[in-house]
Amino acid sequence: MAVGQRPGGLTVLAVINFVCGGCGALGLLAMIAGVAMLKSSGYQFSDPKAQAAMQQIAHWLPLLLGVSIVSMLLLVISGFGFLKQRRVQGRYLGSAYGIFGLVMAYVNVAIIHQPFGIAAFIGLIYPLLVLILVNTTFRNDLTA
Repeated sequence: MAVGQRPGGLTVLAVINFVCGGCGALGLLAMIAGVAMLKSSGYQFSDPKAQAAMQQIAHWLPLLLGVSIVSMLLLVISGFGFLKQRRVQGRYLGSAYGIFGLVMAYVNVAIIHQPFGIAAFIGLIYPLLVLILVNTTFRNDLTA
């Protein structure tokens, strides 16, 4: 492809990164708001398992917040890198997101025991797709 012309697939990848980053930000805000509302109301669940789960979520909230922020930043910054065809922003941070996303998919299923449903499948496939595409198909387009 001629220098300076961005492939359509790279543009699509950037748009998907922005959408996923935005959805992640909204989900994170909803999670924080939900936990804050439950904590401030002093609500006690009648089911001891639900109460224990709520306490565990509140305990792990800082870590979840950090992981979500890292994921969102990698998605958005690499999305801009795809649009500008930058090697570091696009290829390297896109690869970093791919590896990070695969590790998080493994953690969710194997360690946290999240059921392997459609969300886990997407959480596994998209980082793998980004990792493969930026290091094979679009490798020569991300050179600036």
